[in-house]
Amino acid sequence: MTEAEKYMLIFTGLGLLVALGALIVSIIVLNKKTPVEISPQPLTVEVVKAIEDQFANKAEFHAHLNDFKEKHLEIWRTLRGENQRIEGDITKIREGVSALKTSNEMQNQTLAAVQSDIKQLLSRRA
Repeated sequence: MTEAEKYMLIFTGLGLLVALGALIVSIIVLNKKTPVEISPQPLTVEVVKAIEDQFANKAEFHAHLNDFKEKHLEIWRTLRGENQRIEGDITKIREGVSALKTSNEMQNQTLAAVQSDIKQLLSRRA
């Protein structure tokens, strides 16, 4: 065994002893029980009353909340109604565009036939 290996073995052993000691100390510290005292709270009803005077009490808060929920539902009902109306309008527009497309295709076919007839007439004249 070389000199460096001996020192490495010694330092490794010392490191393990230090780690074991730290583990034992942390276990002792964690198991130590400290009494916890709960002191009475300094808040009084007057503070709650002052807050209610500045803001709203529980009953008023729930009344506002119910009013807000009602308005929220009404807005959503209106939005759903408008959405359905817009979807109906879009469907009508799509149907109109489809009808125009069909009509355009028919007119193009008619124009092609007329053009063919004109070419035949011109070729007969020449």
